[in-house]
Amino acid sequence: MNHPYLLATLERNPEIAVLAPMRAMADAEVREAEAARQGDWSWSVSYGKRGQGFGDLVSVLLTFELPLSPGQRQQPQIRARQQELLRIAAERDELVRKQTQELQALLAELGELDSKLQRLTRQALPLAAQRTDFTLAAYESGRDKLAAVLEARKQQTELGLARWNCKPDNGPCSGV
Repeated sequence: MNHPYLLATLERNPEIAVLAPMRAMADAEVREAEAARQGDWSWSVSYGKRGQGFGDLVSVLLTFELPLSPGQRQQPQIRARQQELLRIAAERDELVRKQTQELQALLAELGELDSKLQRLTRQALPLAAQRTDFTLAAYESGRDKLAAVLEARKQQTELGLARWNCKPDNGPCSGV
């Protein structure tokens, strides 16, 4: 299993990925609130043709905004938007930290299970098979009892089952 790849792709986790658009939206809201500090103006001209008894109509419209009391109006909005942006960033950082810890714990558990499986495969199972063979040879020569052979076979079978339980498809490694 590629551990660095898993840690690097943690950002794709849906719980974390959903925060990226939220952060972009909050950032846009901060920029919008900061833009409201600047005065804005616009103008428009319209022409209207009226009935026969009336003359044509021309209107000119000029509008402008004056940011009055920016410390009392715009600044609190800007600060609120910035606080929301900081909250989203902190939530994302907390999720990344938590997911990284969970992933590292699972990877450590996987490493432990893998070492148990390797130990069973390379050491315990061959030794149990060898013990069974020696006990059987001793029984056949009349130096040991049948109960000892059965006990050795039982232990070898239990280790085989424990090895099978350590396989990734079979769930947690138990009985080791």
